[in-house]
Amino acid sequence: MNRILLALPVFAILLFANVQKCQAENNDMFNKEIVADTVYYQMVDESPSYPAGPDAVIQTIKNNLEYSGDYKGRVIMQLKITSDGVVRDVDLLRLTNEPLRQALKKACKKLGKFNPGKQGGVPVNAMLMVPFAI
Repeated sequence: MNRILLALPVFAILLFANVQKCQAENNDMFNKEIVADTVYYQMVDESPSYPAGPDAVIQTIKNNLEYSGDYKGRVIMQLKITSDGVVRDVDLLRLTNEPLRQALKKACKKLGKFNPGKQGGVPVNAMLMVPFAI
C-alpha cells in the first residue's frame, strides 16, 4: 500500500509533463497556416519588419495605390512574407470592394524586401498584419 502511495506523485508528474508536451506540439501546429504546400507562421519569435520602418510600409502602399474610387474606411492587410523577405501573397480582411482589393494587392506587391520573420533564430515564412486607412 505504501508503494502505491509513493508512486502516485511520480505518476502525476509524468502525466503532467506529457500533457504539457502535447499542448506545446498542438500550439506549434495551430501557429502555422499552410498555403499551397508552404507553411506561414502566424506568430514568430521575431516578426518580419520593413527596413525603413513600419510607417514606410503604409507610405509605400499609398504611393503605389492606383485607385480612384470613393471608398473610405479601414482595411486590415495580411502580408505573407517568405523567409527571404519577399511579399508572396496579400489577404485583405473585411473588404468587399473588388476594384480596391485588386489595387491594394497590386500596391503591396511593389513593396521592397522585408527583414524576414525568425523562429528560433532561423528565417521562416511569416505573416504580418498591417492596418491601413483609406
